[in-house]
Amino acid sequence: MEKCILPDKISLAKNTFYSAITSLSSLFLFVLLIIAGRHLGSVDYGIFTFALAFVFIFEIFTDFGLRGLSQRTVARDKSLSVKYFGNLLIWKLVLSVIIFVILVLTINALKSSPKTRFAVYILGFATILRSFKWACRNFFRAFERFDLDSLTMCIERLALLVVGGVVLLRGGGLISFASTFVIVRVFDLILTFAILNWKVVKIVPQFDFNFLKKLQIEALPFGFFSIIIVLYSYVDTVMLSFICTDADVGWYNAAYKIYEGLTVFPSIICGVLYPRLSQLFISNKKAHSVLSLRASKYLFIISFPILICGIILSNNIINILFGKEFQNSVIALQILLLGIVFVFQIWLFQTLFNSIDKQKSVMYIGLTGLIINIILNLLLIPRYSFKGAATTTVLSELVVFTIYYFYLYKSYYKFPLLKFSLKPFFASLIVGGFLWKFHTVFLIPSIVFVFFLYIALLFCFKTFDHEELDLIRKLLRRKSKISGERIKTSKNISS
Repeated sequence: MEKCILPDKISLAKNTFYSAITSLSSLFLFVLLIIAGRHLGSVDYGIFTFALAFVFIFEIFTDFGLRGLSQRTVARDKSLSVKYFGNLLIWKLVLSVIIFVILVLTINALKSSPKTRFAVYILGFATILRSFKWACRNFFRAFERFDLDSLTMCIERLALLVVGGVVLLRGGGLISFASTFVIVRVFDLILTFAILNWKVVKIVPQFDFNFLKKLQIEALPFGFFSIIIVLYSYVDTVMLSFICTDADVGWYNAAYKIYEGLTVFPSIICGVLYPRLSQLFISNKKAHSVLSLRASKYLFIISFPILICGIILSNNIINILFGKEFQNSVIALQILLLGIVFVFQIWLFQTLFNSIDKQKSVMYIGLTGLIINIILNLLLIPRYSFKGAATTTVLSELVVFTIYYFYLYKSYYKFPLLKFSLKPFFASLIVGGFLWKFHTVFLIPSIVFVFFLYIALLFCFKTFDHEELDLIRKLLRRKSKISGERIKTSKNISS
């Protein structure tokens, strides 16, 4: 990899740290879903996950691409922030009312179960509240205030875990549990607005019709892609609900939530990179390409051990998290993990293309993947149920990854994926072999050992270049210096 000095590397590392905390806070929601699966049972859990998937499909229409466009634009010119947020706030309010009415009419036309309909009503309102929160998050990120973004997300998710967990543990059913999402998000949205107004951008509601019209037209590719990606992620759950049983939906989603949760890693990296890459595309295209290549390498380093070790431990994971009622989820998880390397790189490709104003290409590639996904689901779900849905997800990811890679390779960057992937792949095979041999006897010690063994192998294989090693040393020295100052301060206070 050709050496290029990247600007503000320490700042980028700090933003990555806060983004990691934000993404890892999704573990609170993951734990909540595990508690829900254990207390609601496979049928009610299937209804709950169907309702979540159904309302997520409608959520994207509440801003139709304006989030992604506003983040990129404000990241490049901070002076536009008040005008953008003020207009987006009013426009989102109008769209939310319209979308909620359509949501209610649609679920009444499609589902006859009163419990399912009521769950959709409640979670639909909670999801609209969540969409306003996400509008605020995009401005936190545009200003690279990942610390504030992390603070608000940790508060929201911890509150959902505590309140939702208490409701479930005290015997609350599906509807009571779904209602906690509304209660928590009302208070959370008030807090988020207050922090945004205080620290980032003044909230001044505005309505400039001509400005919004021009903005919405420009945002259409983002909006269409958002619809595509949501359908791509949740159409299998919706189709399972109509073709198979609620129990099949529950078994599939127990595995899919784990698979989806693993995307926390590319979301951390790509969430930090998007505003930075958007800036570099204008100011320093060489640094833009180098940063993109390094991100690809890091995602391979993370995804290969997840693929190999995850398949080995899938039975342990399902039994520990969901219990024996979800034993059918083991095979679904093993199938889904086959696509994890592809989906990590897809996250990066989408971020990269959006940062260079190629959102239309992202939309068309995503549409291709969605069409393939729907066709394969129609063919495989009736015959293989949730296993067919899992297979469809992996095949769709492979196709989308291939299209992105060849388009990028021929048109923009010569991504040396083989060079980046070989070392972490062989290191993962070695630790996977050790884990397969010993995990049935010494589970926890084996996991701890293979973690450190994998890191050691990466250094032995010289996976990191000199500039990356220098950055690691600087960060370690900075951490040691901060720790030393804290110890010295503590001693002075004690004296």
